[in-house]
Amino acid sequence: MILEFKGELVMEEKIYDLLEKVYLELQEVKTEVKQNSRDILRLENKLEEKTSALFDGLHQVNSKLDRMETHIEKIEDHEVRITVLENK
Repeated sequence: MILEFKGELVMEEKIYDLLEKVYLELQEVKTEVKQNSRDILRLENKLEEKTSALFDGLHQVNSKLDRMETHIEKIEDHEVRITVLENK
């Protein structure tokens, strides 16, 4: 009976040690998850800023292209008029 009692104590001690190790590893994982969450949030903010800047640049390029197309259309219209006048 005493042997069984000692065996149970040894088993309980092993279980306790294992639980303690699991708890410590869990705390490390929680710390890593928190750090990763902060890193992800920081990256999302940077990405949002850069994406916004890219869309602003795209808008500017499209506006310039629209103006250029308007000028090209005017030039083409003038070329047609000149050709018509030269043929008269």
